[in-house]
Amino acid sequence: MVRDAVRRQSKCWPWEAFSAVLETDYGRDRDCGTACSSLRSTVGLPHIAVVGSVELHNRQELVTSLGIARAVAENCHDLSLLAHAYERWGDKLPQQLEGQFAFALRDSRQGRVLACTDHLGSLPLLYRQQGQSLVVAGDMRTMLRTEGCPRELNVTALRAFGDFDTLPAEAGECLHKGIYALPPGSILVTSGSDLRIRSYWTPTIRPDLVSRNEREIYERVRQLIVTWKS
Repeated sequence: MVRDAVRRQSKCWPWEAFSAVLETDYGRDRDCGTACSSLRSTVGLPHIAVVGSVELHNRQELVTSLGIARAVAENCHDLSLLAHAYERWGDKLPQQLEGQFAFALRDSRQGRVLACTDHLGSLPLLYRQQGQSLVVAGDMRTMLRTEGCPRELNVTALRAFGDFDTLPAEAGECLHKGIYALPPGSILVTSGSDLRIRSYWTPTIRPDLVSRNEREIYERVRQLIVTWKS
């Protein structure tokens, strides 16, 4: 179930605060109890609930791939579109997305939660485990407002920040103990107390895109400017 800890604005566009308590127990499915109509898919997937910030750049391609009628797609929020994409591709969903996103999705049929950040981590996604639940939020202030959130200093992370002026990015640790940031280009899957995180994207350098000399660089820049103006 998605409990009443969801706090959202009237619409679910990027950079707006969000938080949710997502429970992974089988057979426990209750309405989310929020005014945000795009939190749960409204077009045939009552077992999937989604919360987060998302702006899809390949929305039309997804609509076409999923076979959603234009009339339906016009009233289908990006979050609802994610629910349909998850139903189609499952854990391979992130590889199908382009844009800015940080979201968490609960599948009540399988009793699991999937959370994901975009390739560059342009939007934050914080999480913490609370028993059989996964608590997610889009920023620390909102996370600290969630029920039962501990307010304990992470001394190890503070020491690393003092020594190296940075936090241990690989572990996703924050200055608040027990709260973690999902790394860029990562997917989190949890079922009960089992929580796994993996990277779905690693940046690579394509040799055919590397300019060989200064003249080629100028020509590539010129082509980009011409394309942009047209």
